[in-house]
Amino acid sequence: MKRKTDIHFITQHPSCSKTLQLKDYKPLVQSVIQAKNIPIKQLRVILVDDEYLRTLHAQYLHDDSYTDVMTFNLSETGEIEGEIYISLDRARIHAREYGVAVRNEVARLIIHGLLHLKGMDDRTPAQRQEMHRTENRLLGEFWER
Repeated sequence: MKRKTDIHFITQHPSCSKTLQLKDYKPLVQSVIQAKNIPIKQLRVILVDDEYLRTLHAQYLHDDSYTDVMTFNLSETGEIEGEIYISLDRARIHAREYGVAVRNEVARLIIHGLLHLKGMDDRTPAQRQEMHRTENRLLGEFWER
């Protein structure tokens, strides 16, 4: 039986609506949630700028550096109520570095956040490698480039 997940995309970045169609990401999110059996009741994907995410990074992880994605599970028990914050500025920088479209890099970051909500970690090189492999597999499976 399919789980019903309430999914919201929020943009706090001034140029997001000009460059991305956020509704295009909903099928990706639903497919990854189902494929990885992630018990998410509610999800907010929030696109922000570098400075906003850097502030969150400093506040919650005590690291005053730029990052591309941060994930929060706001529920204490049961089904996940998650928030995935994505720096659109970092996504653009990485897209240029990797030679991919910004929309594809944002898709990868959404998947990365979902994997964190599933419980995957990327603190060690081995964990990062496994996360990257899983991201690529899910991108290939569920995202039209």
